[in-house]
Amino acid sequence: MVQQKIPNFSYHSKLSTRNISLSIKADGNIIDEFDNPNFLNSFYETFGYTTALALKGILAEEFIWTEYISPTSAKHTSCLQMHIIEFLNKHSAKFRGLYGGESKGWLATHAAGRIKDELCIACRLNEFCSKGKI
Repeated sequence: MVQQKIPNFSYHSKLSTRNISLSIKADGNIIDEFDNPNFLNSFYETFGYTTALALKGILAEEFIWTEYISPTSAKHTSCLQMHIIEFLNKHSAKFRGLYGGESKGWLATHAAGRIKDELCIACRLNEFCSKGKI
């Protein structure tokens, strides 16, 4: 069986005094939207963002940029993609309906590569990942 190409997942969070929302897209098409603060917290925790970091004044978006996206980050954007997939697997019935079968293969392929990748040593989630929880 040929594995489907992994779509490019992206997210957009919106925080205002009246609204908290998170939308996640695959190749530009909205997969799911969340408007509950608990989902937003769970989303950021998927990347290793903690209350301790928040208490230090580090914003969740700043953390994700520094850890996963910026050109000086030790992480690969594939880790960002995999964490989004992990979140969607857990919280989105729409995602599971669209990509449920393929997503397990994507996560397994990434996990196998992650074990070999020495850059993962610096990842905050390394211990968590190596224990098979991701």
